[in-house]
Amino acid sequence: METNALAPPLPFPAEGFDLVYALSVFTHLTAPLQGDWMHELRRVVVPGGHVVLSVHGARYADELTADERARFDQGELVVRESREAGTNRCGAYHPERYLRETLAAGLEMRALIPEGATGNPHQDLVILRKPMRA
Repeated sequence: METNALAPPLPFPAEGFDLVYALSVFTHLTAPLQGDWMHELRRVVVPGGHVVLSVHGARYADELTADERARFDQGELVVRESREAGTNRCGAYHPERYLRETLAAGLEMRALIPEGATGNPHQDLVILRKPMRA
């Protein structure tokens, strides 16, 4: 069993996994950490492999302040308590536009299932696929 640090890298070779998942992980990371982790997950998954994430999506928008909600509605990632990244005190809220245009960069969005992360109440399930090599 391996335990990773707050920031990459993972102690695994490139293209070593058909599937990697992060349930209720990206919901507690800052934008820079999310970018670093997405790069790392793309590295360790094989071409044609999948990355599965859960995120705080539209279901959580009513919990945001007016300013946060405006940013969320414009497609911007909203992160609260960024100094507490990696803990439950840090909360990240992912609008669909951010997922498609930023977080999923370099991967194919196969599905976005609102509130589909069973066991993580109300979190959206995001299923991504690493493209096959040309």
